Amino acid sequence: MSATKNQIFRIRVIDELLARKNWVKSTTMQKVIVERFGEEVSLRTIQNDIRDLKEDTRLGYFAPIEYDRKNKAYKYTEEGYTIKNFGLQDQEISAFVFYANCLDIFKDYSLFNDFSNGLNKIIEGVKAGGKISDRENVNKVLQTDSLIVAKGHRFLGEAVSAIDKQQKVLVEYQGFGWDKPFKRTLSPYFLKEYKNRWYLLATNQKEDKIKTYAFDRIKSMKVLDESFNKTVHFDADEYFKHSFGITAPDGEVMKVILRFDIKEMPYILSLPIHTTQKVVKEGKSYTDISIDVFDSYELRAYILSKTPAVKVVSPQSLRDAIYESLVKGEKKYNKKSTSRK
Repeated sequence: MSATKNQIFRIRVIDELLARKNWVKSTTMQKVIVERFGEEVSLRTIQNDIRDLKEDTRLGYFAPIEYDRKNKAYKYTEEGYTIKNFGLQDQEISAFVFYANCLDIFKDYSLFNDFSNGLNKIIEGVKAGGKISDRENVNKVLQTDSLIVAKGHRFLGEAVSAIDKQQKVLVEYQGFGWDKPFKRTLSPYFLKEYKNRWYLLATNQKEDKIKTYAFDRIKSMKVLDESFNKTVHFDADEYFKHSFGITAPDGEVMKVILRFDIKEMPYILSLPIHTTQKVVKEGKSYTDISIDVFDSYELRAYILSKTPAVKVVSPQSLRDAIYESLVKGEKKYNKKSTSRK
């Protein structure tokens, strides 16, 4: 056993004794350590351990220990102090606070309750020990985006369990515009979130093909006592490699070249619109980027959302589709109306 590990064990014993007694002699510490680990330890070693508890920057405890020369004993000067409350460094605590605040946007999703509750317990425990001042002080400098929870999120837990155990699920599903829902037995493979909506990727009994089902269109879900074998090879990274959004890969991957106004480029470069993004041409007033993607509703919606700061250079089919959408939109704005409401 290395000296470092030995010291960790000794420090734990010293902390335990100081946390439950007013004054502890170094000889008492020595006796307990020998009894616990069956190895001899000198008083000098004990004193070095106490010094490290107080001063060692690598350990980072900076324990409030006071020494009484008359009684030759030590004590914690802060009531309730123990290194068990301070296993995290300041930067680690800040990270936990950050993640807890980020998870807060998912507070309405029961699936994430255990994660957020666990983080909050850690943070509250550290705060109680005096490591950070007040949780509200953190909230004054950090706020995550608000999340409007879509319907169907209550089925996330069942879906996760079914995917993990490879059990089939019976869902009642109704797409937008459908007169009534249908029931279908699915073999669930994967969950994906996109723009505040959750989607289930699964195969069904009629087609041995991955399909996408939106949770906000699932009316009911029941995990069946029936397991399944994965008949379709599914790799999420590969599956979505050339997807733009949630739409399933369909057709051929196309190289899309988009021309952005120069003022828009800092945003595009700092947060690329796709993993395949490349700069292919730079002009005085514009920059062309390329992305390798499947055509999809999400891609077209993104391009329209960036208009007039973007123009499709190629392919011609996408260029024509965007132009047609713009013409239709322009007609709506130019349509004469007898009312100004």
